[in-house]
Amino acid sequence: MKNGLLYAKSLLRKLAGGSELPSNWERNRDTDDTSSDAGSSSVGSQSTDELSEILSQADIWLGRAELLQSLLGSGIAASLDDIADGESSAHLRDRLVAEERYSMAVYTCKKCKVDKSPAYQYCSFMY
Repeated sequence: MKNGLLYAKSLLRKLAGGSELPSNWERNRDTDDTSSDAGSSSVGSQSTDELSEILSQADIWLGRAELLQSLLGSGIAASLDDIADGESSAHLRDRLVAEERYSMAVYTCKKCKVDKSPAYQYCSFMY
């Protein structure tokens, strides 16, 4: 699953005009847009913004795939439904806290970008 997401991400990057986008791609994109003429700049910027959003989503799902791999590797029953959105991810976090899997609860919060405070609240009682 992770390899599939990495492959999809590389294909998206190729669509952007190169085999790899530099880490400062956003900054370079803004510079390129201002150097273009006004007509092509707005069209190019719009498609670049869409591509940027797609790459952002690919990064999010790659992180979630890594999380799912870690959860399953740790013997924790989980599925894509458990990490599909913020609400389901928060429910998974709460389940992990209830099962006293605190480090995995914090990791889930990090990868799914949900509130960490419930997981940290229980971690502080442990130490």
